Amino acid sequence: MKKQVFGILFSFALWSGLCIAQSNEPQAALNWGKSINGVQLSVDLTTNVFATGSSTAILAWIKNSSTNAIYIAVSNPRIDFKIELTDAAGRTYLLTGDRSHFPIASRNFRMKIQPGEIDDFRIPVVFDKTITPGNYTLKAATSFSASISNFELFSGTSAIKILEPPK
Repeated sequence: MKKQVFGILFSFALWSGLCIAQSNEPQAALNWGKSINGVQLSVDLTTNVFATGSSTAILAWIKNSSTNAIYIAVSNPRIDFKIELTDAAGRTYLLTGDRSHFPIASRNFRMKIQPGEIDDFRIPVVFDKTITPGNYTLKAATSFSASISNFELFSGTSAIKILEPPK
């Protein structure tokens, strides 16, 4: 009986240790943007086809590969991140708020990301009915600060398709 209890406890301890050790890093190699001072941004979607008027959450990761802690403003993901669609003609649609009205220093809270850490975010967006159906590239941007400087960070692009809503 003692061996069975010990075996169960050992198995549980091993399993819970594995769960705690799991990373919040994206499972696949995603569209990481260019490294800025060792920091990168990536975004991913659960699908790449959306109807006008629909909504989704964009998943974003910030990876700090530098040797210094960085800080990002956290107030509202729709302000903290700029999500933009661009069509083949170069027309753009902003899916989040205009961050130019909210500089990084004026936002309420700053989140620290230590060297070697990856933090994840969910950004709610709506594909407004004014968006013309077609093929687009989606790109994200956000700001971070390190030391006494602010930097703009961009993701790689994702191809998406916008359709008319079903009638």
